Amino acid sequence: MGDNTIQCPKCGHENNTSAIECDKCGVTLSLVLKKSAKSSSPKLVDSEQAPAESASDLSVCPKCGHEVLPSSEECIKCGIIFSKYFKVQDRRLKETQEKLEAEALQQELEEIKTQKREEAIALQRQAEAEEKQKADALKKEQAEREKAEAQKAERQRKEQEAKQKEAQRQKELAEKEKAEKEAQAQKEQEEKEKQAAEEMAAAETADSEATTEAAAAETAAADKQALENLHKELANLESESTFLKSETEKLKAAEAEAHQKNEEAQQRIDVLSQEKEDLKQAAETFKKERDALKEAEEIRKEAEAAEIKAQTEKAEALRLEREDKQKRTESILKELPPQPNFEKLLLKYEGQEIGINYDDPADIKKAQLAKVNEDHFSVLVLENELLYSYPFSNILSIVEATDGVPVDSSGETANYPIVVRVLHLMVKKKWRFM
Repeated sequence: MGDNTIQCPKCGHENNTSAIECDKCGVTLSLVLKKSAKSSSPKLVDSEQAPAESASDLSVCPKCGHEVLPSSEECIKCGIIFSKYFKVQDRRLKETQEKLEAEALQQELEEIKTQKREEAIALQRQAEAEEKQKADALKKEQAEREKAEAQKAERQRKEQEAKQKEAQRQKELAEKEKAEKEAQAQKEQEEKEKQAAEEMAAAETADSEATTEAAAAETAAADKQALENLHKELANLESESTFLKSETEKLKAAEAEAHQKNEEAQQRIDVLSQEKEDLKQAAETFKKERDALKEAEEIRKEAEAAEIKAQTEKAEALRLEREDKQKRTESILKELPPQPNFEKLLLKYEGQEIGINYDDPADIKKAQLAKVNEDHFSVLVLENELLYSYPFSNILSIVEATDGVPVDSSGETANYPIVVRVLHLMVKKKWRFM
């Protein structure tokens, strides 16, 4: 191997000493120089310097597939910053998950709404059916009650007519008995008068008794016939009186039966009235239950509306938060647009004071970005008037911020528009920090 060539520690290809990457495998030579330095000298100048990773420990860039050190913050080939790349990937994954969760939540809300709507319709239909059934029952009871009242009125009317007929018959019987008694009394009076007249005639015509014996015999026969006729009329009157008594007893029995039926009808009416009151109370209870169901349904609807409102507000807050994050991201990326390479990124800050670890890997100090070239950049430290130049391949990370990057140095916080961290390699004897 000549003095003007350097052998790639990974593939063994010999490259020019000015080469940044291996012509064969593409690995950045400056990143693996430390391994070569360590193999030539097992003891490092700085005991705090961490050992460089071997070629077998290299990671792969998720974007371009180039091999990089596990401790690298960005790809030395395509220039992506791993932290930002993974943040973007995490943000996209999170946004996708939030979108899926919002869609699932919206679908669940729609299903809950549909279920609640169907339950409300079922409850309303059930309540209407029960109300219709109870109304039909009330209507039927009302018809039966009206029918019973009509039957009662008809019975009362018939009983009244029967009473009137009975009273008329009793009156007629009383008048007939009175007339019979008057006729009998008149006959007795006539008989007495006739007997007195006969006695007087007998006394006056004692002398002519013989002559009038035949006439007296005829008169006695006529009287006997009249008496027999009177007895027959009395027997007829007694028969009629017995018939009237029987009819009176029948009427009394019919009146007692009608009275009993009237009492039964009254009891039935009382029962129907009680049932009416019970139905009325049941209707009031049903109305109260229906009002309670309506009130519960309104409360449930209000609770559902409040829940939907809360979920909507939550979804709206998430959406606003995502929009705010998106706006902030767009605003930051607008002020700090990502550049395709380090040259264009650093050119924005050329001539400004930046933060850089130019002499100590762990200490960020102030320096002026003097010049940005195609393959390296230079910073000027005014305190010691030294100009430090670094190839872009030595840059480990670059941090930007719209309001400046805060850096704590010696207990005081300083803000720099940009902070650059470079890789420092330690070599034996004549080599220094690079």
